[in-house]
Amino acid sequence: VQDGERQKGFVLALKLKNYDKVNSPGSSSIECLKRSFQIALDQKAKSHKDGDYRIFVFPYQGSDKEQAKKTLKVAQAIQSTIDDHNKKFALKIDYGIGVTQGEVVLESKSGMTSIHSLDNATIGAKRAAELSHGEILISESVQRNVLGSAKTEQLKGLGLYTLTRLIDRAEHTAFIDKFMRRQE
Repeated sequence: VQDGERQKGFVLALKLKNYDKVNSPGSSSIECLKRSFQIALDQKAKSHKDGDYRIFVFPYQGSDKEQAKKTLKVAQAIQSTIDDHNKKFALKIDYGIGVTQGEVVLESKSGMTSIHSLDNATIGAKRAAELSHGEILISESVQRNVLGSAKTEQLKGLGLYTLTRLIDRAEHTAFIDKFMRRQE
């Protein structure tokens, strides 16, 4: 790495297990994948293609908890986009999503972003995506950041958790505030 920007953030890996089939010319899957990638890019993620993986890095913007939740919302949106495609088309996209947290160096050369992990963040995200079968697997550090705002199930012996759902408490804030004012 010659000229890179060192950043802490969350790493999302999308593994396309049948990449050769879904990336063939004329495939209906190509548009779905473009939409999926755009979801992450719209959230200011840096992306990198590594074989049949697409790696997205979400640099810290605010607190760890906020960024973890934002990253997992992107993961859910990608999952939903691919699942909707799989319901409508005969050629299914076989995929896995993994999310970890760590430190990376982002290097840009002639418009291409290269991601170099300073710890095991990228490798961990890839491993989680490889083990995933259409679900979102998160590392223990990500799980600690979303504790209380996400439902997860631990995968025994792997140090990974399956994200079952994110809890959005913002929709209940007005009701709780009104309730608390009445109690005073």
